[in-house]
Amino acid sequence: MALLYKEDWEKTKARYLAWWAHEALGRCAIAVTAPKDNAPDIPEPKRPRTPDERWTDLDYISALNEYRLARTYYGGEMFPVWTGGHPGNKRLAVFLGCPITLSFDTGWLDPILTGENIEYESLRLDESEPHFQFTLKLFERAVHETKGKSIPSLGAFGGCGDTLAALRGNEQLLYDLIERPDQVRAADQHIMEIWCTVYDRFYNILKDAAEGSTCWFTLWSPQKFFSAHNDFSYMISPKDFVNLFLPTIERQKLPRSYRLSRGWRRRVRPRGRPMRAAPAPGHPDPARLGPAGPAALHAPAQKGPGRRQEPPHQPLAE
Repeated sequence: MALLYKEDWEKTKARYLAWWAHEALGRCAIAVTAPKDNAPDIPEPKRPRTPDERWTDLDYISALNEYRLARTYYGGEMFPVWTGGHPGNKRLAVFLGCPITLSFDTGWLDPILTGENIEYESLRLDESEPHFQFTLKLFERAVHETKGKSIPSLGAFGGCGDTLAALRGNEQLLYDLIERPDQVRAADQHIMEIWCTVYDRFYNILKDAAEGSTCWFTLWSPQKFFSAHNDFSYMISPKDFVNLFLPTIERQKLPRSYRLSRGWRRRVRPRGRPMRAAPAPGHPDPARLGPAGPAALHAPAQKGPGRRQEPPHQPLAE
């Protein structure tokens, strides 16, 4: 179907399927936004008085999305995304108890794992936590607001390493890499199990409205998608990253149907190897689907010894 703010949405989806399948598009994939010609003359919604209201007033968030989407041209593979913004109040670390101080532009988290050891075993997802409850309401609002107009986003709620860094504090976690690396690895994997639970909870709310999913990294997938990343890793060595955080990223991508490996792949792949998009293990590799092409992306997952194995990751030689 066409979207109000993306009339060629069906064509765009077909191009995304081809892109995931590593097929030629006839041109370079491109995403363009620009001010829309003859945009509707509607006033910009008045910003609430406080930062907390700015990021939690659902009526304001809906009006701001409508204002921005209606006044923007979406060209190429870009598409209209409905989002509640990314100040940090919808991050996993906040759901797990980190206090957050919001400003009008961003948010600041205070760590809670402040003991000598990383006491992660008590970390559990409490769905009654106010920020988690707000996020559920935000996504339910998104489903209603985007119907026939735009695509709701899963947003950004943290990932491998970064959630632990928020819970522990960047500086302390850097010391932990040296003094207690086994605790770092175990804590990060424990947190990733919670992350996967949260992802599935959010995805199940938005999947029908999104006809799949998108997130802070503006790509569209017909099934589950999230960008595997670890911003904290830019402060550590490739060796520490591979030993401590790569196993967690491997766990993160297992339940996804589609993944995009960005910064972490650049840190560990042999030089010259291009970044690629691919389905998760257990799902068909669209690059080898044969004549069926992208249509076979909806086929059941491959099973048995014939399934293609991912090549081993190799650290950069330094």
